[in-house]
Amino acid sequence: MKTTALTTSTLFLTLSATGLLSGCGDDGAPATGSASDTDTGADTDTTGTAPTTGPTTTPMNDESTGPGPTTTDPDSETDTDTASGCSVRPGEWSAPDWDAHVVAEMALRNQLADLAGGSGIMRNAENGTVQLTGVSDLTDAFVGDLAAATHPGFTAAIDSSFQEFYDAVSAGPNELMTDGMWDPGPNGGIWGDSNRGIDEGGIENRQIVDKGLFGAGAFYHHALLLTEGDLDDETFDKIAYIWGNNAALVPDDPDAPLVTSANYSYRQGFHAAMAEQLIAAKAYAQDAECTAERDAAVVEFFRLWETSMMSRVVYYINQMAVRLAVAETRDNFAEALHQLAEGLGLAAGFHGLPDPRSGPLAGAGRLVTDQEVEDILDALGFDMNDQGSSTTGTFVESLPAFETAQGASEAVIRDTYGVDQATIATWRTPTAG
Repeated sequence: MKTTALTTSTLFLTLSATGLLSGCGDDGAPATGSASDTDTGADTDTTGTAPTTGPTTTPMNDESTGPGPTTTDPDSETDTDTASGCSVRPGEWSAPDWDAHVVAEMALRNQLADLAGGSGIMRNAENGTVQLTGVSDLTDAFVGDLAAATHPGFTAAIDSSFQEFYDAVSAGPNELMTDGMWDPGPNGGIWGDSNRGIDEGGIENRQIVDKGLFGAGAFYHHALLLTEGDLDDETFDKIAYIWGNNAALVPDDPDAPLVTSANYSYRQGFHAAMAEQLIAAKAYAQDAECTAERDAAVVEFFRLWETSMMSRVVYYINQMAVRLAVAETRDNFAEALHQLAEGLGLAAGFHGLPDPRSGPLAGAGRLVTDQEVEDILDALGFDMNDQGSSTTGTFVESLPAFETAQGASEAVIRDTYGVDQATIATWRTPTAG
């Protein structure tokens, strides 16, 4: 097992203090910010209601490594050491200059919404309300700041997504299965009542773009780059916004609901712990004697962000299994592949992610390695850079085959983040917090 595992206090905060219980779906909440700031974050256009239990909601292969982590003082991460000269005690979050600070990040979220969100060009093309004239219609929408924020390791995946998406949409409505077997034709097509554009590899390409970019592919990467500069109030407001949060850093504001990664962090039970770290980092940044404490809070926040995204990958892989267990119609199978594609996008965004060159995360921007990401994706038949060559679609033929792939991909995540199988089970069916 890797030595770069979650700290005991982190696991306590995320599993004990916030709690993890039953599953939940996506939301299509509007973005924080101006009225025009519509955002992606997760689709609501799913087919039917997901079962809350399924054949894979209990640990597989009895690989639990024993009881959960030993609990410690939940305040240990933000306590100060008076001997170090830092006397700051973090209090409440305050962001009086939020609107002025997050202008660039608001533009990034709006760009992604316009490209791949629930009312963006890609979704409208699936629904037939926009007619694509070529792949250039997509590449032209992926320019400027959003393209600049996307790390080089993810650009080939974006290129493949665009080409495969255009081909699938151009193929139009199509039956992708024949007599229970995967039979997508050369380009896939629009499948199911929810109009999912799914390529011949079984990949809903829009989800790779959307989830990959608002996760590590662009937004997490953008936040990492912010840590190379001054760590001041403006920086922490920017990080909070691009994470997907609101000016109050609370999950229950009906006028500014959580979106993108923050929504998923909340759904997976990580939000409270992550907010605590941002509050602490911002408070410590006010005193030069608290630099070490500030940096520790920053590192912990990003570790939690990454882990919350990978826990969501576990959730979506399980949603594929749960839906396959009861699938009888093309809509059921399309929805199963839709769920899996969301998880694939989240995982793929971490591949090739560069480390910050300076700051508290210099040389250590993530825990997961490229090889581990490849192992996760390979187990699920996903070729991120040539998505039409994926074999993911064939899983609709066999739940047992998919459960084997699920076990293999979960094993990588379990070892990477130093958690046991019981924790993996809670990530499959989480409670918000």
